[in-house]
Amino acid sequence: MKKIVLAVDGSTYSMQAARFLARMPHQEPLELMLLSVAEVPPHTRDYPTGDWLQESLERARSAAADWFKQIDQLFQGADVKVTHELREGHLGESIVQFAGEQKADMVVLGARGHSRVGRILLCSTSYYLATHSPCSVLVVRPRVSGRDDADLRIDIAYEEADPADAAIAEFGIFLWGPDVEDDVFSVESYLYGFFTE
Repeated sequence: MKKIVLAVDGSTYSMQAARFLARMPHQEPLELMLLSVAEVPPHTRDYPTGDWLQESLERARSAAADWFKQIDQLFQGADVKVTHELREGHLGESIVQFAGEQKADMVVLGARGHSRVGRILLCSTSYYLATHSPCSVLVVRPRVSGRDDADLRIDIAYEEADPADAAIAEFGIFLWGPDVEDDVFSVESYLYGFFTE
């Protein structure tokens, strides 16, 4: 049974990732672990916060329960066992830790589409997961068409290297079917002036 962690924060991005995942065909039963993280600033543990922190965590639990319910409905009737988990802490670290504990095969999350400067300044969660996760990471970007029911189109960048071979093998686990257009491509780069005298 494949184990997939889906990071959920109630945003349009995470719901799009959930809908994308619900459309992915699979040969064997899946265990889908929905994970939501209530980010708690580290300094609040050392300073009195009154009821504010507890109330904030209660709101996070209530919101997560609503998100989980919405996503559960996407997988009704599928050969998917869905579980829910709410953690407290740093978003990226919590997802990596949970994926490791569960021995997950893949982490899925929605892309927020930060600019290049934003990624540098904010050190985006998707970048953090791509560089720290113990398993493969699938980042789902919003559909260009805006329609979740449009045919899927998947492009895979490839180079002759072990990580690229592993990515192709991971991609091949799913039976994508005839309605999915997939292309594999590679890019050759040359130094400017390499062929000039």
